[in-house]
Amino acid sequence: MLCCCNNEEGGTEIRTESMQVLNPGFCNGRGPQDEPVPEGHFNIVIQKTSGTVIGLDIMKHENVRLKIMRVKMGLVSEWNKQQTSEHACVREGDQIVAVNSQEGDCEKVLQAIAMGGELRMLILRGS
Repeated sequence: MLCCCNNEEGGTEIRTESMQVLNPGFCNGRGPQDEPVPEGHFNIVIQKTSGTVIGLDIMKHENVRLKIMRVKMGLVSEWNKQQTSEHACVREGDQIVAVNSQEGDCEKVLQAIAMGGELRMLILRGS
């Protein structure tokens, strides 16, 4: 799996060797809407297994968040198709604030994505 982060240095490639396969769904029957979030934010939960792609072009933003430049084919676009509310869909301009409680540092967020498995993402709605 590759996760590309477009930045001034030409991008960062993150590889994962995770072979763990998880069934779709949420831990303990909880969905992302069950977790408290700050105003202007929302949660998504996707299952990343070996051979799957997130499907985002991203850029580091202030070295603490990942700004979504484009949503491509992949796990995030599949998430979007399953949502009944536009508010729950990930869009260009949104920012990934945290993944599995890793936040405040782009490298830690990228590492959390590369780990695979269940990815709980806190997204800041873009303007």
